[in-house]
Amino acid sequence: MLFLRSWWIIVEMHAEAVRFGARPSRFGLMSDAHYTIKCEACLVCYRVHYDPDAEGSVTHWSLVAQEVITARHPDHKDNVVLSRLEMF
Repeated sequence: MLFLRSWWIIVEMHAEAVRFGARPSRFGLMSDAHYTIKCEACLVCYRVHYDPDAEGSVTHWSLVAQEVITARHPDHKDNVVLSRLEMF
């Protein structure tokens, strides 16, 4: 039962990298206005937006976002939805 409950929490977490000038895909997400993620190849800027369930792992999501954004260069979308599946 505990495993099932933990899995549900992971599924419900939401974090995404939002390109400067674009809107998050969900209403009510939080972000750290002082932390910017940049593509290492072309310096396109993003900011991580997250819900309260993902707040405790913002550093993790920021690192995942950095890797995904740089790996997808030059195809920069306005929103990059991050999930635990992208870690593997």
